[in-house]
Amino acid sequence: MLKRKTHPTLFLTGAAIALLPLKSAKGADSEMEALRKQVETLRQSVESLQQQLNRTSLAVPFAGGPISGTPAPGAAKNSDKNSENGSPAGAPRGHIPSSSNINPKISIAIDAVGSYSRERDNIRLTPRDAELVFEASVDPFARAYLVVNAGSELAPTDKQNPFAEVVLGLEEAAIETTALPFGLQVKAGQFFADFTRLGKVHPHDLPFVDHPPVIETLVGGETKGRGVELNWVPPIGKYVRFTLGVVDNLGAERSSLAGADSSGGSTAIFRASETRGFGSLTYYGRAASIFELTDSMFLHLGANTLRGRDEGTRTLWGGDAKLVWQRPGGDEAEVGGELLSGRQTGNLSYPLNGMEEAAATGNGAYAYAQYRIGKSWTPGVRLDYLRTRTLAEADSTGGTTPDSIESSEETRRALSGYLGYQFSEYQRLRLQFSYIRSNTAIAGESKHDLQAFFQWTILLGNHQHSFKP
Repeated sequence: MLKRKTHPTLFLTGAAIALLPLKSAKGADSEMEALRKQVETLRQSVESLQQQLNRTSLAVPFAGGPISGTPAPGAAKNSDKNSENGSPAGAPRGHIPSSSNINPKISIAIDAVGSYSRERDNIRLTPRDAELVFEASVDPFARAYLVVNAGSELAPTDKQNPFAEVVLGLEEAAIETTALPFGLQVKAGQFFADFTRLGKVHPHDLPFVDHPPVIETLVGGETKGRGVELNWVPPIGKYVRFTLGVVDNLGAERSSLAGADSSGGSTAIFRASETRGFGSLTYYGRAASIFELTDSMFLHLGANTLRGRDEGTRTLWGGDAKLVWQRPGGDEAEVGGELLSGRQTGNLSYPLNGMEEAAATGNGAYAYAQYRIGKSWTPGVRLDYLRTRTLAEADSTGGTTPDSIESSEETRRALSGYLGYQFSEYQRLRLQFSYIRSNTAIAGESKHDLQAFFQWTILLGNHQHSFKP
């Protein structure tokens, strides 16, 4: 019998074929185990994400709001457009939160100002603003906000009464729509009207310490009014905003063109209407736009007009411009200014040289330039010019009762320099020096004065107003 010889190669090949199913089975088991571990890891990740989502949903009624103050990624170029549109930077117009706000968003601003007048040798330590803001979404169609304010007037030449009671007052209380079509928005209540560039800005949000004299004199400080305002941003692919409004009066204080009493206080020189009809309301309008000159340079332009009848007939018109240049590294240069002209005419409360009617006029402007270095330092300079012809009560007989009205003219110029330091978005210090010169007495008997201001502003919470300069 012949003996078959087995070649070693054939033996090894057969052994490999016999072991192949066993190795394949072990490999499959390893792959299944690895897949099982991956599925378990994925399940744990999903549970973790679900827990975070639940915590976020519970926190929305307390931390959320109709408008968020945190800019969205890539919103830097649109920040000016959003602020001009009545929304803080980064917040889309008409944004509605995913859940209703049972509790409103609350924030606080504290603005303390110390001032000194060299000619009067007078120091004032003024809590100019202690401001409390409540805001929330009413429903998917409207939001509401309330601003309560307590503070003191910024008057460097007057002696401060430290025992005077600070009265808490209502500054703004308004409702505005969020879901109207075609870029329309309606606001009603008591609010800062969209008139001039800086008149609608709260004091702690100004680029400098004080409102320019032309705003204080012709407008009456902040553009506070009670009525209705319509804003329209047409969907044309380029930012343009039109505003029309009707209010009972415009200005936190009476305009200087309305006159003054014999002691320098505010009074009605012109005969006031007995009732407030449609003809006695104040109507105003504004148009504003932003032009993107380059990727880092933006030009803001605006124009406004006003007409009202109550204590005589009041007219105001003006225009403003601002050029912003954003530089690499976070620096930003800003140059801006505004021109205003006003007139008030009507029947006089007292005869003036036999005339029954008279007019008070005023015009002025301000211009400023500042440079923000990084996120902290901001030096700047401001020029002011104001010329007015106003009316005041007078006593021609030397008695104690005014019996006539006299006319006076004033030309005032001022130069201010300021330096701000921003610790964070919630705290800022600012130092300002202002040299003022006039053809009439402005500090006691002196016709000029050097004034210094030191401002400390602190924000608690996401403190945002509908307009930021």
